[in-house]
Parts: sequence; structure tokens; C-alpha cells
Amino acid sequence: MSLKNFVENLEIISCKPTATGTDIARLMKKEKVGAVVVMEGPEAIGFITDRDLVVRCLSDEVDCEGVSAQDIMSSPVQTISEEASILELTEKMKEKEIRRLVIIDKKNRPVGMVSMADVFELLAHELAQLSVVSTAHNEKLFRRNMHGKKKVA
Repeated sequence: MSLKNFVENLEIISCKPTATGTDIARLMKKEKVGAVVVMEGPEAIGFITDRDLVVRCLSDEVDCEGVSAQDIMSSPVQTISEEASILELTEKMKEKEIRRLVIIDKKNRPVGMVSMADVFELLAHELAQLSVVSTAHNEKLFRRNMHGKKKVA
């Protein structure tokens, strides 16, 4: 299954490079997310996590109002094609030692963001679906075996 099949359920929360640390923290709180993509026009130029805010602003006692997204973002943005599979996604996350990737379309435009938590949720859903199929199959076999057995007196 390609990421395209599940990107419709993913949002991309973004800010401009000029947004302040405070603006970004408020955006994360409002949207209930732990990461924001920094966009310049249609291009993703950086990535900021809640951890970035803590490490690059708060821990150094930097005034979050006086720092911009461009100052604290990680760049370049790690991306993956919406045509990629879940396996390719997890392999890239492992290779790059990251927990979030921006999903891009064929024109390299960001269309979603996926986290390791999203992957776990998707895999849990897929396993649940397999369990339903497996359980139905096992019940069918059980009924067939029960009806085929003769009672011994």
C-alpha cells in the first residue's frame, strides 16, 4: 500500500520562516501537534518540533518572541514520495534516525506529514483487519470440522 492511500488522513501544519518561536508554540498547542513545517511559498524549507523549541529556545533562555522559525528550524526537510510504501517509509526513518517525514506529491509539493506514531496507528489498524479475517476463517474451519465429526457412543 502506498502512502497516497493514507495521506488524505494526514495534515500538514505549517508556518512562515518569519513566525516567532511563540507563534509556533501557540500553533502547535492550537493544532495539537508536535511538529510544524516551515514553508516559503509552496516549498517546505524547514521543520520544527516541540523538542526544537525546548532545546534551541527555552533551555538557552532565548526569548521565543525574538527568535524566528528560520533561526530554529532543521533543514533540509526529510521527505518521501506519496508513491512510497509503508516499508520504504519505515526504512527511511530508520536510516535517517528520524520520527517524522514530509510526504510530497509528484511535483515535490508537501501534501502531508507522517510520524512514527501515525505508522504505528496504521499498522495496528491493518493488524486488526487481518485479525478479523483470520478469526472469520478459523470459525468457518471450526464449524466445518464440528459438522463433519460423528458422535461416538
